[in-house]
Amino acid sequence: MALQQQQDLLARLYTDPKFRLQFLSEPTSFADDLGLSDEDASALAKAAGYEVRWFADSLVNKRLRDVRKLLPLVGQEVGTKEFERRFREFADRYSPISVKKHLEDALAFSDDLGSDALVEGRVREVARFESRRLRHGAFGRRISFCFLRSDPRRSGGDESGEMRRGIGIWIAIGTWSRIYFRAPRKIVRT
Repeated sequence: MALQQQQDLLARLYTDPKFRLQFLSEPTSFADDLGLSDEDASALAKAAGYEVRWFADSLVNKRLRDVRKLLPLVGQEVGTKEFERRFREFADRYSPISVKKHLEDALAFSDDLGSDALVEGRVREVARFESRRLRHGAFGRRISFCFLRSDPRRSGGDESGEMRRGIGIWIAIGTWSRIYFRAPRKIVRT
């Protein structure tokens, strides 16, 4: 097998869960479908089992750490274990393709949470707020608006676990501007 073909195959095994599961369950028939020789298939199956799973998990763990840093309020709202569970489910069906993979991951994850009807209302609001905040900073927008029902910076539950209900709406406005100062030129005459 050519080096480029081997690298492409391994990259797909590491990043595509369905492809990896199909390969690990039936490596010889899978290799035939890809046009690999029997020697290449057996060598790949021998080397791949545990290492492929381990490396694929380490890639998802890295993505999880980076997204958790970019979405601190969502992590605080849902809790560490629930954040990790939801992100792993999300990572199985989504893989970023742009140069700014961590940002794309965080934006897609927060958009996914913000639009999921099965997610609690407070979590959806915080996810929408953080998505807007990230877009504001990443894309250099001068002003951004986000309409919410409560303050996204405060936890949504009280001691009994009940959601605090507020009257009215919260409007989060983000501004972006740059101020330049130029020192006056000093003219020296000789």
